[in-house]
Amino acid sequence: MVYNYLIDLKTSSTTQVEDAAVVEAFLIEIANKLGLTVLDKCSHKFTPQGLTSMLLLSESHLTIHTWPENNFACVDILTCKGQIELSLIEQLFNSSSMGISCENIQEVQRSSVHQVHSQS
Repeated sequence: MVYNYLIDLKTSSTTQVEDAAVVEAFLIEIANKLGLTVLDKCSHKFTPQGLTSMLLLSESHLTIHTWPENNFACVDILTCKGQIELSLIEQLFNSSSMGISCENIQEVQRSSVHQVHSQS
């Protein structure tokens, strides 16, 4: 089974969510604590504000998109490694020094990679 976690975050520190190096290091820390394997990373800073950062994982991906003008960020974790406890995800984000807090977490179970069906 493939699991997709959609996480809405409230941000309070625009300086940290605007700094690609800080955000990438934070995502790598999250990935490591979830037992995920980071293969590569990339980020893009938007003008006048906002940032998108992505980790390519051997298990799939972890992304964040920030809207500092709205004190909002969303995270997407897609993994084929197995189910992650929602309480662990919440704890990892809420206990960070990034000035963020979890507002909402959704878990979506996707089709098994071995049972993908196309719709006609």
